[in-house]
Amino acid sequence: MKNISIIVPFHSNKRLLDICLSTLTVTTPDEVEIIVVLNNADSRQIDFEIKHPRIRVERECANLGYSKAINLGVKRAKGDFLVFCDSDTFLKKHWLEALYKLHNSSRKIGLTSCKLIDPNSDRVTDYGMGLTKYNNAHPFKDRRIDHPLTCVDRRVQMACSACMMISRDVFERVGGMDTELYNFYQDTDLCLRVNEAGLECWIAADAMAYHRGDSAQTNRSPYRADVKGWYVAKNAHRMSVDMEKYYQESYRFLAGRTDLDNRYLWVDLSSVADRDWHREVVGQVLPIISPCEVPAKERDEKAIELITQLDGGLLETQNPIIYFVDRFIALQGNALWKRLRRHSGDIVVDRNANIEMLNLVDRN
Repeated sequence: MKNISIIVPFHSNKRLLDICLSTLTVTTPDEVEIIVVLNNADSRQIDFEIKHPRIRVERECANLGYSKAINLGVKRAKGDFLVFCDSDTFLKKHWLEALYKLHNSSRKIGLTSCKLIDPNSDRVTDYGMGLTKYNNAHPFKDRRIDHPLTCVDRRVQMACSACMMISRDVFERVGGMDTELYNFYQDTDLCLRVNEAGLECWIAADAMAYHRGDSAQTNRSPYRADVKGWYVAKNAHRMSVDMEKYYQESYRFLAGRTDLDNRYLWVDLSSVADRDWHREVVGQVLPIISPCEVPAKERDEKAIELITQLDGGLLETQNPIIYFVDRFIALQGNALWKRLRRHSGDIVVDRNANIEMLNLVDRN
């Protein structure tokens, strides 16, 4: 693996960088190059030394943004294979071997990413990305890392660059990171251009890393909407709505293990704007009657208490219910609702294509 260079862009939050680098150095061979691109207009944030013989530091007293920091690291790197690694990513054993093996298994593969795990829940946070009519979605997000749906290498439309491999040749051929995107959507933009070049993007199921996300000690969120406007404008012709196939896969997995009903009440507790699209897609595999809406107050609510959110009359209905939510794990718990509910065949569906029995949400 002498031909691999790992590039770690860093802006702020040294404590997490230290943990990231410690996991990198113990999970990769000595011959793998590691480059840290320290960049911050506040020189105090990058006024420190990294004393490790394997780590080379590039220092810029400017806010380069993610894309420029990656591009600079690529220029300085010696390897033919490039790995981009966020400074709040923490690597599990054998991640590089699994990533490298899959990446080199076919000439059609242009880009490969790790399966990313939430450091708090120990569940999948990114296993590739797809598109609904209006937005990005993360197939099987919040599943356990050993769930069968997340344990196969998977070709995807887009992936997160928190831990991503690409060859130097492909990276340069598609034009590198788009610096106009600054700190948002630069990885999905890269994936879309890799696809356009006739190559494939994949997730390596056995290459796993914890990713905290949003760890820089500055608030960049006001810029997201502006950046997304440019990102969509430049990439609309490269995008394809593909989340339907993940819903079908999720349904087949559940149907192969559970006796399902032939009609369901649809109770929409989500925050999505394209709720009709989701209902129509799910309705192709799970017949729906009498849809009703109880819109969420915010995106990706962490917990939804059904006993206070829904009309008590739903407890008595003899038809099974589909609860459509942003994240299926928001319905964990709900012990009283489950105890009072007359039908035991209720299902939870979320915007990331998870389909699960309500009484199994805590387990799966």
